[in-house]
Order: sequence, then C-alpha cells, then structure tokens
Amino acid sequence: MRSRHDTCGAILISTIVMLFASSPALAEIETKTVTYGDGDVTLEGFLAWDDAQSARRPGVLVAYEWWGNTEESQERARRVAEAGYVAFVPDMYGDGKSTGDPAQAREWMMGVTGDKGLWNRRAQLGLDILTAQPNVDSSKLAVIGSSFGGSTALQMAYAGFDIKAAVSIGIPLPIAPDTVTSIKPRLLVLHGHDDQYVKPEHIEKFMNALDRAGADWEMTFYSGAVHSFATPIAGSHGIDNLAYNEMADRRAWVAITSLLEEVFR
Repeated sequence: MRSRHDTCGAILISTIVMLFASSPALAEIETKTVTYGDGDVTLEGFLAWDDAQSARRPGVLVAYEWWGNTEESQERARRVAEAGYVAFVPDMYGDGKSTGDPAQAREWMMGVTGDKGLWNRRAQLGLDILTAQPNVDSSKLAVIGSSFGGSTALQMAYAGFDIKAAVSIGIPLPIAPDTVTSIKPRLLVLHGHDDQYVKPEHIEKFMNALDRAGADWEMTFYSGAVHSFATPIAGSHGIDNLAYNEMADRRAWVAITSLLEEVFR
C-alpha cells in the first residue's frame, strides 16, 4: 500500500521534472575566432556569447593586456558573456599573436600606443565587429580592460567613442590630454593601491584631468593589490609588481557588473 508520504514524494518529483522540462535551456557559452583586417594586416579577435539567449543584448569590448590575445583575455570574455553580454576581444597587434616575453610585449604595445591613429583605428575595427553581430544591441556598448587593455578603454573614452562605459583595471593611468574637453562614457578605474608603476602625484594629475573634462568617474583602490591584480597568472611572469589578488579581483568584478547593469538599464 502506498503511503501519503510516498504519494507526496512522487508529486514533488513530478513537479521538479516538469519545471526543468519547461524552463529555458541552461546557459552555454559559445566562442569563435573572428578574422578581419586593417588594410593588409590580418586581425584575429575572439567572440563569446551565451547561446541560450535569443534577444539582442549589450556588447562589451574586452581589450587585452600587453601580452596579446592570450587564454586569459579570452577567459575574461567568457566571464563577461556569462554575465549576459556579448563579448569581443579585439586584435590590437595583428595575426592574433601573443607572447610571454615582456620585451616583445612592450615593443608591440609601444607600437600601438605610440600611434594614436593606429590605436583608435584598431579599437574601432573591434567595435565594428562587435556591433555587426546579430545578437548585439549596438546602442549599448562598453569596453573593459586590464593594464594595456585598461589604457585602451580610457583612450577610447578620451577619443569620443560611442560607448556607455569604460572600465580600466590596474593600469598606468594615462592622463586625458588638454585637448579633451568632454568625456561622455561613465568611467570606472580599479587600481591596486600598492602598484609601484604609478606614483601618487600621477594619480592626482589623472583625477584632475578627468574633472577638467567633466567626466563622470569613479576610482577604487584595493589594499594589498599591485599591477594586473585581476589576472590569475600575473605572478607567473616573474616580474616584481605583477601579482594576482583573488579578493581584489572578486570585488572588482562586483563593481564592474554593477556599473554595466546601471549603464545598460
């Protein structure tokens, strides 16, 4: 004889099965390499999105560190996609290349940052690829990046790109030129308090320049954090002042997602 307990248990199991059967598909992050070009230079970017979502959603450009298009930059794009956005890692160097050699990384980075026209063009080409995706709402765009990628995010804000927000994580804090009289995107600057690359007087000049340009900005300092604090393998390069800080990374991610939710609302 079946007891009341058995009957209730059967009903509960049946209800759970029905709920799972009728619920939307679980999130599955899809990725692909996108090949595009800048004149005769081949560029290879990395696209990530949640395949369970069919509606158009905001797009986020994920600018890489000076190492190039590494697994770490791609993992950050996946993380952004898991948060509900379409993420694209633009190729700022060409040929989708990356390196673990600091001297080579510096050479590549200086080749881009030393030519503002090239820097802006590569960023715009990446933004064009992102907005061309059928699942992207081109009216809702943002850019985030760490180190060189953070500098790229700020450069895009200074150059007047049509973005809602620019997020920089652990960067040398490039100062807005005097020619920049207006900064439209919301700025979020997440900085390691113990980053030896940036002196206090430089930080003061950086903030004063943002005020002069009328920017809507926020800067957060994380104690015990140095450069590239949000990159899990930062310490593996054997460079002083590069180290991962799990607590700062978690807190920074909360700040980033909060800002994106606010500007895309």
